Amino acid sequence: MRSSVCRVLLITSLIAVLSPSAGWAQRRSSGALNRYELTGFVGYLWGGGVDVVGGQISTKAAADFGGILDIRIRRDAMIEFSYTRQNTELLRKDLAGPTTVISDMGVDFFQIGILGEARQLRGPAVPFISLTFGATHFSPETNTLSDEWRFSTILGGGVKALFSEHVGVRAQGRLLATFLNSGSSVWCGGGGCSLGLFGTGLLQGEVSGGLVLAF
Repeated sequence: MRSSVCRVLLITSLIAVLSPSAGWAQRRSSGALNRYELTGFVGYLWGGGVDVVGGQISTKAAADFGGILDIRIRRDAMIEFSYTRQNTELLRKDLAGPTTVISDMGVDFFQIGILGEARQLRGPAVPFISLTFGATHFSPETNTLSDEWRFSTILGGGVKALFSEHVGVRAQGRLLATFLNSGSSVWCGGGGCSLGLFGTGLLQGEVSGGLVLAF
């Protein structure tokens, strides 16, 4: 499943990037908006706890980073591809005991969706909202746990502003939801930690900012 998800995202991105229309070229020459925006960002991601038998399993709040590619499809809308990476720890909090570290873990979010801009508002800063769908990859750094892929979605909002024709900044807040099915082994390889995960999901929050290159 891991390789198929990556291939789909990669092929879709290449098709969108390599097929600009002639109509867009004409509009740009007459002073239209940039077609592409590439953003590198850093932020802080927190949350991600689920109740299990005897306690709770969670991910430790930590910094994250990533990249975003936006491709304009109309004046106030863009297709958005994003990648987010967090290096964190997988924690267990027992009801009658301390919090223990199960493993270091990497979490990757691969997403595609839509971004809408409020360009009717005057001023240098352009508010936006975004909604994307994709997959979350959990990669614990221990031999007792296996990597897992799960469906996820991200709802975001913020502002972006260009200082010049090609350079600007972007600030945003996002709500990230990763859905877990019953019997998920991402949290524990033994001891019954995955019991009680049926129908649950991880809900996380993020604030981030970055540099925008537009062209």
